[in-house]
Amino acid sequence: MNFKQITKNSKKLLSSYNLSFMNNFFIFIILCFFQTSPIFGSDDLKEDSLIPIDFKIEKIYESEFSTIYTVRDLKGHLSPLGIESAVHSLVEIKKNGIFVIDPGPHPRYAKKILSSVQKVHGKKLPNVKWVFNSTGKPENVLGNSAFDWMQPVYMSSRVTFEVMRSKCEQCRKDLFSVVPEKGLMDEKIVYPNYIVEDHQILHPQLRDWKTYTFSCAKNTGDTALWNKKAGILYAGRMVHSGNLPSLLHANTYEWIKSLKTLENLSPKYVVGSGNIGSSSLFSKSDIQITKNYLSDLLLLVKNDFNAGGNGSDADKRLGLPKFKNLLGYSDRHGLNVQHVWREFEIAQFGDEVKCSEDSLKGATFEALDSNKMNKRLSNKSDYNASEIAKNSFVFTGFIDDFTKENLGHISNYGFIIGEQCVAIIDTGGSKNTGLRLLRKIRKTTTKPICYVINTHAHPDHIGGNQVFRNLNPKPEFISHYKFEAALSSRFQTFNKRLYELMGLKNVVILGPVSKEVKKDLEIDLGGRKLFLKAWKTSHTDNDLTVFDDYNRVLWTGDLLFVDHIPVLDGNLSSWIKTTRELTKSRNAGSNGLQVKFIVPGHGKFQKIDSEKLQEQNEYLVNLYNLTKQALKEGKTISDAVESVSHEIKEGWDLPELFNKRNVTSAYAELEWE
Repeated sequence: MNFKQITKNSKKLLSSYNLSFMNNFFIFIILCFFQTSPIFGSDDLKEDSLIPIDFKIEKIYESEFSTIYTVRDLKGHLSPLGIESAVHSLVEIKKNGIFVIDPGPHPRYAKKILSSVQKVHGKKLPNVKWVFNSTGKPENVLGNSAFDWMQPVYMSSRVTFEVMRSKCEQCRKDLFSVVPEKGLMDEKIVYPNYIVEDHQILHPQLRDWKTYTFSCAKNTGDTALWNKKAGILYAGRMVHSGNLPSLLHANTYEWIKSLKTLENLSPKYVVGSGNIGSSSLFSKSDIQITKNYLSDLLLLVKNDFNAGGNGSDADKRLGLPKFKNLLGYSDRHGLNVQHVWREFEIAQFGDEVKCSEDSLKGATFEALDSNKMNKRLSNKSDYNASEIAKNSFVFTGFIDDFTKENLGHISNYGFIIGEQCVAIIDTGGSKNTGLRLLRKIRKTTTKPICYVINTHAHPDHIGGNQVFRNLNPKPEFISHYKFEAALSSRFQTFNKRLYELMGLKNVVILGPVSKEVKKDLEIDLGGRKLFLKAWKTSHTDNDLTVFDDYNRVLWTGDLLFVDHIPVLDGNLSSWIKTTRELTKSRNAGSNGLQVKFIVPGHGKFQKIDSEKLQEQNEYLVNLYNLTKQALKEGKTISDAVESVSHEIKEGWDLPELFNKRNVTSAYAELEWE
């Protein structure tokens, strides 16, 4: 894109603006080519200087469960960027939420998409629940933050995520230098937290959509979405209509292969990259035109290259006249010729980097579960799940440390089934416990797993996570907002110890958290709502509880222990308060509703009035008082550990493993109180 083209496009766009803004804009355009940073701050722009936004909304599909609209720019909001003059978005309205594909370049644009769709839809819209970024381009993704308060899941390919993480800050500056949107530089950049793989169902609650990730064709990780039921292909920047594609960040041969794949889908509607205010939808012919141009270009350059042509003037010699009517031909075709020529040079000198798509491509652990289950997965009754209430299942782990015999089955973990999907609460202490959990779910229901909820970042509760990371479709992972930081700082230490105790490598893995809970969150499994609450530092600094409203069951994670000695890894004073709160029949963890059963992190589940639930409070209070007394008497930490641990060890399992450690932690905390 050159200065002449930008000026030409800008003149078209600004013909309807007031004179003062026109003068300011052209001064801005001139200056931005002679300095490296934008001259406007977000506060320098007045409301009346904002570039107008207007959309054409068209319904292209409707069923009992879903209505899908295309959203197309009518005013050329992004004309200053050049030939790719419009981002075409897609909005699907479902009963339980809205799905948005490519929300655009900034929050005002994204909000305008929803308000425009609502006018046509004629009904109040539910919250945005899913957002998909088909590419890492700033004009497609910087609108993400408009929906952040609704806590949707943000989805993209792994490559798109990496591109956004590494380049979005600079790309935002570049976008702002051409499209000076008020407040853009102050907006939060929201990155994807749910990574999709190639040839998989997009999401457990968006099962009509299938992913086609073309990381080899575009190094921005471009992904197309295919809805066979609706006949809709969202092709994004993979398909162009009325304009010439740019080979920047692309591999020509791989792009052609990708287009053949999309063409074979035989879509009814194709939504791609096209002209402003296009009055007709994209069609399958646009796939053919894009493919034909790239194929002809590749053959043209290949023949010239093999004939010993001169690459220095190839862009001037090698024309494709039949594509001259496409917008941007005069500016882009020569650059595309140079790009393809360079690809042949690289291949000739052996410097070509072979691209390999993710080898998993839809592989799941479900096949492993049904066909090659580890022989060590015992069928003993101790390993069976108990249905403690309707469609609520719990595996009760042994009260033990990690061993080669129990393989991490030492905590409580389980699942809840709703009308639409399944939520998992913790996954046990290894891949083996995760596989056991998955096998039980698949024997019980065919419904997809929507959520994996981790109550905290200790390995005996998250060791089975890896089993669910590659399911098709992938579940969302939900945890306390401090979970990732806690796990990142300790997972290598965890894995070293787990290898020593169980002989298993890399039990704990890092992976993106789809939703972080800072205060509380409600999720719906379909006729089954779960209330999640994040707690102040207690057992750890990242404790989360789950309340099943339907059955009145509260899953506390390790905020409550039964028989297993409590383990202090957070703050003793706060944990005492939390314990007292959680053992009330109505408490903050149940959102004030009556609790019938408690599922602790360790030990058997209990009725809310069980005396067992009071024993933890007694232990923690004794630990507090005795440690405080030792400090008052001037005892050293070693003397305090010996005396206090001896007095409070009775009545608990595993005191030899954790009692002295608890006193040490309490002493370190209370000496500064």
